[in-house]
Amino acid sequence: MHKLSFWNGLRASSSMFKFGRRRTGGLQTDLNSPRTQSMDEDLSSESAKMPEPFLRLPVELHARVLEHYLADPKAMVNAKRWLAHTLLLCRMYAIYFPSTATMLLTCNSISFIRTLIFSPQFHEVWSRIYLQWPAEAIEWHMERSQGAPLSIHLNTQECKAIKSRLKGWADFLSANMANTRELNLAISVPARVSRCADIRLLARAINTAAPLLSDFVLNLDSDANNIVRLFGSNAPRLHSATIYADHQFDLSDFPSLRQLRMLLAPNRIHEMLWMLKELPDLEELSLIGVDIDFRPYIPDEPRVQVHLPKCRSLTIKKMKSPTINYLTSSFTMPELQKLSVHEILAPNKYDVIRPSITEALSLLEHDPASAHALHIALRPDHLFITSSDSSCSFSSDWSDLRDQFVSDADGYLLEPAVTILSAFAVQLRIRPKQLVIENTLRPNARFFGRSALAFVDLELLWHHVLPEYPSVETLQLVGDFSGLIRVLESPVFYFPNLSDICVQDRSPLTERSVQRLVGFCHSRLPPIVLSLPVT
Repeated sequence: MHKLSFWNGLRASSSMFKFGRRRTGGLQTDLNSPRTQSMDEDLSSESAKMPEPFLRLPVELHARVLEHYLADPKAMVNAKRWLAHTLLLCRMYAIYFPSTATMLLTCNSISFIRTLIFSPQFHEVWSRIYLQWPAEAIEWHMERSQGAPLSIHLNTQECKAIKSRLKGWADFLSANMANTRELNLAISVPARVSRCADIRLLARAINTAAPLLSDFVLNLDSDANNIVRLFGSNAPRLHSATIYADHQFDLSDFPSLRQLRMLLAPNRIHEMLWMLKELPDLEELSLIGVDIDFRPYIPDEPRVQVHLPKCRSLTIKKMKSPTINYLTSSFTMPELQKLSVHEILAPNKYDVIRPSITEALSLLEHDPASAHALHIALRPDHLFITSSDSSCSFSSDWSDLRDQFVSDADGYLLEPAVTILSAFAVQLRIRPKQLVIENTLRPNARFFGRSALAFVDLELLWHHVLPEYPSVETLQLVGDFSGLIRVLESPVFYFPNLSDICVQDRSPLTERSVQRLVGFCHSRLPPIVLSLPVT
């Protein structure tokens, strides 16, 4: 049988299965009771429809088929797909062995497959539980998980009648938290539900001790404000936590944390810093800003110094530059290897625009040899600079400065732009052999006309930036490079080692711009090799 038609046949047959029509309401506390007879009967009746060639495969191939089938990441996208995935798995292997299947499989095959599919190697298949499933589906998986540590998921946005199911979810979490290794909760409730008693039951369940928990994800909307404490401060194996919530959770009781990703409101900075002092073993830290109508007072000097001796990766996103400057000046990270910062450029309390790149890069001790290429990008309202080894990336969002300027005669905007685009060379002493310059600014576009970047003199910008990159041998150009060519044609000898220029497809070429570029390449000795896109 053709491989594609074979797998399509399996997937198509999965749609035949339907749950019984029994109303589930909420979960029962006792999930070990044998209440899955209707599901067993459905699977038994449908498994006889499996393609015979699959049932006749040599048993030696079944382990490989299982590994391939379970490695499909698309199956874990949501609760519905994972349930269909596991149900089809059972039917693929005729777990319930109706008469037709037993005629096609030998007793040895049956024993081998059954042993394999319920072996510890595949316990994760059955221990992955979505609380938005019908109760009988949860019971069916629980009975087959054979006591393996659970991976529990809940997304209330995939559920109807949330209020009626809250108590069942709370009972399940309370009863099984001690045997949970992974917990992923996305809780969004209507305001009227957030005031009911059962939401408090759910909050208490989440505050149950979790001795085996290693991975935790919490996505909490602002109305679910009853959930304020986690695991009774008792989760000694907690390794990774991702928390998207307006409330600032105190994680200082979980010193085992290695990875932390969380939202941070500007009025919670010091609270967060004091908490991080209690997490010295952190290896990865990601802080994402929350956009609120609040401009906090930022001291000139950090009030809290946080030493994270094992932190190798730091990501800061969606925060204003004065906040990032203050945060990064509060950290020491001697082992930092990867830095990613996405600032919103804004004036500080002295009305000075100071990009956060200088303070941020001071955390990073970079090996110049590890970054052989840099990518510089100028886009409407954004500046980007990224190293080829992905160890360092910085973006500056200028959208908050829109409609605030009519010119830049004093260089007020030019200075931060130069600082950003030359910082990797000046601070980290990176000497790239390859430089990609992308310019998709459109000075004549109506949208761009209101941008602060519209007032930056790009030729003057390149006159300041290009001398910092004398090591460049290959220059790739994307977008509008007319201003850059005028700078290269000037008497100043930029890029002394330049040997190749490559113009990418997205560059608007005119006959005049091509002539000037060709003339520049031939003016060098030896001549620079020029590659143009095929038209």
